[in-house]
Amino acid sequence: GDIDHFKKVNDTYGHIQGDMVLKQVGQILSDSMRSVFDVAGRYGGEEFCLIFDETDQKSAFQIVERLRNKVENYQFSKVDKTGTIKENAFIQITMSFGIAQYTRDSDITSATDWIARADEALYLSKQNGRNRTSIYKKEA
Repeated sequence: GDIDHFKKVNDTYGHIQGDMVLKQVGQILSDSMRSVFDVAGRYGGEEFCLIFDETDQKSAFQIVERLRNKVENYQFSKVDKTGTIKENAFIQITMSFGIAQYTRDSDITSATDWIARADEALYLSKQNGRNRTSIYKKEA
């Protein structure tokens, strides 16, 4: 998953605001994971990696869509340049996601291959307007 237009958050509100958004997104995602089975973490920049154990593609899509909606509807606290939270002031952000499924039968040979496929689906979400989830489809 990738925060849409994150550079604009930093440019408009400052890096303290951007850091706060990253922490809040991380918290939203990790709070939504099944504690024993799933993993959520920041992958780099404004990207997050989510791994759902023993979850088929359809279920993963439903989970990610629920998370995407949760982020879209969350009121992120607005802060001033010193990091002080402004009362009753919020910003909205959205996220785009890409899903790639790994199974024993798949031709994925490494974690890098798996992530590259998820990235390809993520870029498709970005190209199609952002704030959406796309599933990796192997070209024939």
